[in-house]
Amino acid sequence: MDILITGCTDTHINKADRAKSTKFMSIPDALRATLTYMGHIVEHRAVVEGEDLDKFDKVICFLYPLDEHSRHPAGALYTLRARRDAVIALDDWSFRNVLPGWEPLVYGLRARRWLVPMFKWGDIGKLGLAVGDLSTYDPSPAYTMPYVDLWSQRLRHWVHASFHKDSHAWAEAQNCEWRTMSYGCKALAQDRILESTVVRLHGVVAGSLIPPYAHVGSGWWRVRVLHSIYSGTVIGCDPGEFNGLSPALEIPISVIENMDDDELHRLAVSQGEIIQSELGTTNELKKALQFALGGV
Repeated sequence: MDILITGCTDTHINKADRAKSTKFMSIPDALRATLTYMGHIVEHRAVVEGEDLDKFDKVICFLYPLDEHSRHPAGALYTLRARRDAVIALDDWSFRNVLPGWEPLVYGLRARRWLVPMFKWGDIGKLGLAVGDLSTYDPSPAYTMPYVDLWSQRLRHWVHASFHKDSHAWAEAQNCEWRTMSYGCKALAQDRILESTVVRLHGVVAGSLIPPYAHVGSGWWRVRVLHSIYSGTVIGCDPGEFNGLSPALEIPISVIENMDDDELHRLAVSQGEIIQSELGTTNELKKALQFALGGV
């Protein structure tokens, strides 16, 4: 089948000169790669108002809140109006701000099929996304980790990377005894570094901080979970982050910091095994996309 992937941000439309300084692989990239692997012809690009979209068998349109990052709203709006069967996809944790901006512009937006990246352990009701037709998929099998040199003797540090001040405020509120290596927030004058560099830091330090979002426990897909388990770092997070998946994922940060090196290693292995056993498989990803797109 011929499939179009488009949207309203530079990442959504696969803009050639978009800033790639912080993202190793995006969710739209993962979808394109998976659908191509499944044998489909995929165009991942911007839409020009007035162009004929009927040539595509399926259309996926990513949406983002209407702010300065939505640099191509006209093409997305035209797509949604021209193809009322377009599947609406989400790729950012701020998805709760999508409907207030876009719903007045697109008739029947809530009634469309929505496609969201989710881990299997989450409670979808905690998303707080009031739409009528919600399909989920776990893009983990499509993500390829950059190379990580794993140190046998880890620094007793936390690594934490986020664009958002609220995430760093949460990290600071934990009153960590270990040093926290924080990156990504311009408002706090922090360095923005390559995602691949962030992952390499996971091979050096003992711990990774995962800050909560408003929809904590929903299972919203977060690549930092993969970074942690594939590099053998201990996860420090809100106790509700993994929605009761295991007590090993609810240990207070203060308790983790008091563990010796052997205990930290055993905990990292345990957390990794638990999470990895619950990740979606390639076959499950293909089936989820087939369902979401109506049997492609």
